[in-house]
Amino acid sequence: MVAVGGVVDGDFGGGGAAGETLSHVVPREIAELVVGAFNGVQMYAQLETDLEDVEYRVSLLLKNLLPSIASPSVLLRLDLAVDRGARLVAEQREERVPASV
Repeated sequence: MVAVGGVVDGDFGGGGAAGETLSHVVPREIAELVVGAFNGVQMYAQLETDLEDVEYRVSLLLKNLLPSIASPSVLLRLDLAVDRGARLVAEQREERVPASV
């Protein structure tokens, strides 16, 4: 539980004050819910498809869960596409490759 608490304090704790989360959101409860739900999605994807569709399942989880957490203005800026992870990895790889002269 320490890791969840650290994430709440460090990352989610200021969301309410900044207007990024809905007024009913309790950061620790949401953190525990997200961790548990993610673990369930990951486990189910492992059993059903050997993780081949885990990106799709996580995207679906977030698309359905985040509207009850994040403010509408934040939801508009979130990228919840299935290929988001692959795009981020590709971006990181591009940044590491030195430019040719």
